[in-house]
Amino acid sequence: MIQVVGLSAIMLWLRLRSGSLWTGALLAASLNVFNDLVFVPLTAPRGWKTAYAIDSSGFTLPLVIAVTALLFWLRRRDIAQPRAPAPIQL
Repeated sequence: MIQVVGLSAIMLWLRLRSGSLWTGALLAASLNVFNDLVFVPLTAPRGWKTAYAIDSSGFTLPLVIAVTALLFWLRRRDIAQPRAPAPIQL
């Protein structure tokens, strides 16, 4: 739950800031690649605790995502507010 809410906040911020849907797609793809191909193989087994800490089901990734989402939420004022459309003149 924390991971889903955190990722949605980060993806929304990137979407509003860039104006593109591709930022969220690239974030999701890069998260999967780095987690599965880089971070998990770099983690050495340290007993029974390792399984609870690493990979997509561990507590480390949701913790990092929650902290990152908090940082993005604190910068929410950096996103330009939408302007009201100009009135139609007849």
